[in-house]
Amino acid sequence: MFATLNEAITFIRSYLTETEGPPRVFDTSHIILALYYVFNKGPCSRTSLSAYLNLGEGSIKSMIRIMKNLGLINTTFKGCYLTELGSQIIQLFRYYFPLIVEEVPNLKYVKMGNFNSLIVLRHISISNFIKLRDMFIRKGAEGASILHFQNNILSIPLVIEDLSIHSEEDYSILHNFPLKNGDFLVICGADIRQKALIAAISGLLSSINLFIHLE
Repeated sequence: MFATLNEAITFIRSYLTETEGPPRVFDTSHIILALYYVFNKGPCSRTSLSAYLNLGEGSIKSMIRIMKNLGLINTTFKGCYLTELGSQIIQLFRYYFPLIVEEVPNLKYVKMGNFNSLIVLRHISISNFIKLRDMFIRKGAEGASILHFQNNILSIPLVIEDLSIHSEEDYSILHNFPLKNGDFLVICGADIRQKALIAAISGLLSSINLFIHLE
């Protein structure tokens, strides 16, 4: 069991680093997203995980094997399901990142690409918005935007103070999500839906203790 999200992430990363094998096309962010998906959907098949993560059958088999070795999931004829350890990790993750939206359609002002994924950040502070945005680009996003929700206003720090003045439509779309005072919203865009999602998760995990600070 882990006391912090940092410990859980280090546990997964260390195993991936130390385990020998052919080059992988998945990393810690894919495993976290897989846990999140299984948490929300219940027992799920390799096929559904493959579609959600945009990974081939061989990569999904390899990732599931690693997740089983880590003690994060078990499998039955019904599919993959979370173990107690897997459930604990995803609960730690959801405390800070309570909402992941694979695609937010119809955005205009904060549209970052053909497909736009959204993650809500809670119980965190951000020390450098520009470097955090650049991290999402480094991880594969075509564009990224970070918004702050405070007193019923959505702002883009260092850019605009009130999104509703610039786009009532975008404000209405984003305000319909279950936001709490002080939340941050990350929107990553890409030409492929899964690419936007992976860039968002990977950028967040890579920025913890650098630009993102867990409270």
